[in-house]
Amino acid sequence: MTAIRDRQLRTSCLISDSVPLPFRLVVLAAALALVPSPFVPSLRAQHLVVVGGGARPPEIVAEIVALGGGAAGHIVVVPAASGEPETVGRAQAAEFVAAGFGRAAVALGAPDADSTVALFDTATAVFFSGGDQSRLVAALRGTRALAAIRALHARGGVVAGTSAGAAVMSRVMLTGDERVNPDAADAPFSTVEPHNVDTAEGFGFLTWAVVDQHFAVRRRQNRLLSVVLDHPGLVGIGIDEETAIVVNPDGHFRVVGRRGVQVFDARETTVETRGRGFSARGVRLHVLAAGDGFTAAGVLRP
Repeated sequence: MTAIRDRQLRTSCLISDSVPLPFRLVVLAAALALVPSPFVPSLRAQHLVVVGGGARPPEIVAEIVALGGGAAGHIVVVPAASGEPETVGRAQAAEFVAAGFGRAAVALGAPDADSTVALFDTATAVFFSGGDQSRLVAALRGTRALAAIRALHARGGVVAGTSAGAAVMSRVMLTGDERVNPDAADAPFSTVEPHNVDTAEGFGFLTWAVVDQHFAVRRRQNRLLSVVLDHPGLVGIGIDEETAIVVNPDGHFRVVGRRGVQVFDARETTVETRGRGFSARGVRLHVLAAGDGFTAAGVLRP
């Protein structure tokens, strides 16, 4: 604020009182426009980068760096889902700096502490580490830190996450547990069955979809299809390892990485429950590869 006042004073001294008022206002506005903004001007508004887990190929990391402002950007790693948050957080922060971010920090403090909130107030990107999504939600729900992350996203920052950090992106979040068959550890989610997939409330950055991760390698088609038929208004997005979707503010996403994404769309489907099974006609399946796109309205884009 002092800098702005100083600029105003210097500008007013350079402009004679004999100059018409409208012209003086135009000159003053131009001078004020030179005052640097605390936010990186090259950021693209409100993107998500949702990673399916596993290794992160350079092209995925490059997307996060570019959307987060590059060398002028500042990313905060949130490792609360991990069982070893300090080790994981510091390693990922170093990875992002090596990939091109100007600064990286790790949120290890209490989520309502002033020092933790301050990290996000100056950041241009956030990355949720993998681990246990229920642990991550329990750590952040209702906190000042989560409010600060939402504010970062609203002002144009990128929110990214992998594995558990991908699961929390949607409003309806898969917990990984089964309700009807809780003891089926040897063959989890072996059926497409109503009300079997346990869900909780995620962070809701994606309101129109539900995300599953490690998708093909862990054979999670039954799990995602079941939750989509339980919630036919939502699109199911199953993301393979080493793969990500980059979601624009308008809901269009494109696939980046080395494997694929499967999309289950039951929004125009007739769904009935019959005993312990579903009857569903008209479910759409899209199998997408790197470079393919999809919109919230269901339209594929190359």
